[in-house]
Amino acid sequence: MGFAQAARCQHVPYEMVELSDGAMSGRKGNVILFRALRERMTAHVEAAYLEKFRGAWSDEEITATAHQVALGAIKYGMLARDVQQKIVFDLEAWLDLEGNTGPYLQYTHARGASILRRCADEGKTLSPALLAGEAAAITKATAALAAPQERELVITLDQLSAVIHQAAQQLRPSVLCTYLYELAKSFNRFNQACPVKSSEGPLLQGRLLLVQATIRALARGLDVLGIPAPARM
Repeated sequence: MGFAQAARCQHVPYEMVELSDGAMSGRKGNVILFRALRERMTAHVEAAYLEKFRGAWSDEEITATAHQVALGAIKYGMLARDVQQKIVFDLEAWLDLEGNTGPYLQYTHARGASILRRCADEGKTLSPALLAGEAAAITKATAALAAPQERELVITLDQLSAVIHQAAQQLRPSVLCTYLYELAKSFNRFNQACPVKSSEGPLLQGRLLLVQATIRALARGLDVLGIPAPARM
């Protein structure tokens, strides 16, 4: 077809896409077209999750965020399954904010960004030395991280590059999906056990650094999958 990127592309086949009650069929009249699916999911996200923000957010931001979340749900729902497994479409399951879904990862990213904003409102931000990447400042901040949830998150974050490389080499985006889900769960465990805003000194700096690293890692991983990362949800 003449696409310039064709030389860098490789076809990766995948299994059938079915509904929760079985295969789609023209005779049954249950075939779902992508445009109709996207519009249906966008409307669901806007009504179920974002309508409460109307008035505080602009209509344009609500519409854009709903589109991003719906797109994330569809893409992640397809890519999270191994290429050898059937893909079963379930609208409510794919849009769940608490399961192994695209919206769960997007929501975790938005939660991390919200933590940084709320801390900044109280004048609690990363020090200039940390922002500059000074080794001594990084060592001092990370040395204060002693909780098991903090250590677990550091170890999980360190795996990002290797997982992206593995997924690319094996042509299995599901490998990256699994990692991002584990990262999001690790971050939420950290967030529950290790309050950031009430921290002070080197511990505050270390925890802010962890939050920033997590939202960057999630944004990077989601971008590799072609999924946007909303700043808030």
